[in-house]
Amino acid sequence: EETAFGVESLTVLTLEEIEKRDEEYLKSLQDDLVSFGDIDTMNRGHSRAERETFYKVDRLRREITNFTEQMQSLSEERKQAIEDLKDAIDDGTVKTLRAAMRTAKLARLSGDDDQTNGVWALDLIRDAALELKNAESRKRVTEAQKDLIAKRDKCFIRTEPLGRDRYQSCFIHFDYDQSSRVWTERDFILRSKGNVDSENGVLMKLPGEACIGAEDKSEDFLSVDDRGQPTAKSFLDFCRQE
Repeated sequence: EETAFGVESLTVLTLEEIEKRDEEYLKSLQDDLVSFGDIDTMNRGHSRAERETFYKVDRLRREITNFTEQMQSLSEERKQAIEDLKDAIDDGTVKTLRAAMRTAKLARLSGDDDQTNGVWALDLIRDAALELKNAESRKRVTEAQKDLIAKRDKCFIRTEPLGRDRYQSCFIHFDYDQSSRVWTERDFILRSKGNVDSENGVLMKLPGEACIGAEDKSEDFLSVDDRGQPTAKSFLDFCRQE
């Protein structure tokens, strides 16, 4: 659970417990204000201590007023945020879950925990955060699968032949190849001497003439006699014919 929030400590609370925390926080502010004594007759004064006290009281007053006003509007905001969290968990998509969690945070349904140096959160936010981790994992798997399919589709994958001619030569068009290009797969037809029927258009060869590759060039280095020439450090083409 802590991993889903990126913290080491997580305190999960119910809505009632969060509302109780708010009440306790407001009461602590009010107690701090009361501790300054009769604030109704307090003024800025002339000494530095009196001015600092006046500013502290004024800041507490404004903080209490702002928090009280926020509490009046938070009730409806929290109800809506909770409904959004439930809908997002049912939906299970990354976008809706993130949006619902942002709304819940604005409704003060989660926050920093000063006591544990971690985070406190509504139980529904905890559930949404866990579902978000699962949704992000599913999204990564889906994107990886799409990327794999896209890379596979860009490869020259042989499809069914477009057709064959009378010599059983196979004509093929590859996906993602040029639309106007067709490849032909043809086999040598070995013949014996004197058998020259129907040679036109067919790769007929004598068994001794059938080969693949360029002619042999067995000496890939220049000869010893050429070492004094400008091209002495050059290489010759080298191949082996099969």
